[in-house]
Amino acid sequence: DPTLGDGSYFDCFTIQTRPGQTLQIDQVSDEFDSYLAAGSGSCASMNNAISDDDGGGGLNSRLAFEGDCSRLMISVNSLSGG
Repeated sequence: DPTLGDGSYFDCFTIQTRPGQTLQIDQVSDEFDSYLAAGSGSCASMNNAISDDDGGGGLNSRLAFEGDCSRLMISVNSLSGG
């Protein structure tokens, strides 16, 4: 996987939201501390609208939000490098 400037590994996805749509994104890992972010721009230089480190319990991350007809970049990565 590619890495960000802090050395963390990441993958990036694009989603198109719909008005009133309830969305929940979970990242679960037994191997590393997960981190999720959603916003505009590109994954390498995202303008974060929302992000989460441990909202999914333990070291797992969770984003929960309502769609507004925007196109969002979702970045899934490890909290730190290595």
